[in-house]
Amino acid sequence: MAYFATRALNVEIGSTLQDMNSNDTNLIAIQLRLQFWRDSIAQMYAPNGSSGGHQSYSTPVLRALQAVKSKSNFSQIFFERLVDAREMDLDLVTSAKSNNDYMVFPNYEDMERYNELSSSSLIYLCMESLGVFECEEADIAASHVGRALGIISLLKGSVHRAAIGEICIPRDMCEKYSIDPESIVAHTLYQRNSRNDLSSDQSGATSTNVIHATEELATCAYNHISVARNIQSSLPKEARACLIQATTALHYLEQLKGNKYDLFTDEMVNRSQSSRNDVMHYLKLGRTW
Repeated sequence: MAYFATRALNVEIGSTLQDMNSNDTNLIAIQLRLQFWRDSIAQMYAPNGSSGGHQSYSTPVLRALQAVKSKSNFSQIFFERLVDAREMDLDLVTSAKSNNDYMVFPNYEDMERYNELSSSSLIYLCMESLGVFECEEADIAASHVGRALGIISLLKGSVHRAAIGEICIPRDMCEKYSIDPESIVAHTLYQRNSRNDLSSDQSGATSTNVIHATEELATCAYNHISVARNIQSSLPKEARACLIQATTALHYLEQLKGNKYDLFTDEMVNRSQSSRNDVMHYLKLGRTW
């Protein structure tokens, strides 16, 4: 239950950004919602009586977390980092749109920091739910796998974010490969139709420069997984169980390589069947990644 409670919290916090746009009222509402989660986490860890009386946890997710917190002894900082990640995302996207810029991340280091705050924090919480504390090698492996999963998540969402005018390839990589942002945002594979749905048009071709940048990001993700793989044998079995997500990450990277690092192919865009098979990859590769 502890694992699912932390995942549910992450979904709830992440959902605050679903209606993000440049409207000032909308941005204030998102900031207030994020502050609600930050305050709720702080109150959950406050000593009895310090919050002015008995705290009533107003959502099912908060009640579930309160129920498992004492047994799992979760670190408060990792919950706070989930909020930090969404605030960072909000700040980056808002700044980019206010400057009529497509690129969300100014540089690769900002992407790494975002992935550490979000994806890696979830793995740290998973380890704590299984009783893994103060294990330096486990923390190193979790950090690397989390950052790899973060890169892959951004790659998976690249097509859909491009459709709303956001590019997840960092600015420094775009400059390195001389990428024209319009070549991604205006790609004809996915454009909004009159019903504001995404519609397919196979006449567009992905630029070679975008493919090179995608390959570099995929290589960074693979290198992170390789670091974790090299030390996994020395980790407690509970920690290894939390890193099994690396198997589906490797499967995605193999698919991407097979599609010559083109995110806009049919196979990479329409991965619903592949996603349904992720459990099979856990079972088949969990002991060998």
